[in-house]
Amino acid sequence: MSNLRQRIIELIEAEGPADAQSLANKLGHTPANMRQLLYRMVASGILETFPNAPRTYITTDHSQR
Repeated sequence: MSNLRQRIIELIEAEGPADAQSLANKLGHTPANMRQLLYRMVASGILETFPNAPRTYITTDHSQR
């Protein structure tokens, strides 16, 4: 797993559900870049969308390090 993916998981686990904009601001990336990465992480089962908030992400049970 890339360092950036690991950092995203750590931030979400520590701070709770997050959106692409807030993660981009914290990690120094563009929101568009962050959205693409988040979509790939959802597709691979690492993250899922927060219920009733389709653009907010949470970790899954499969995101173990």
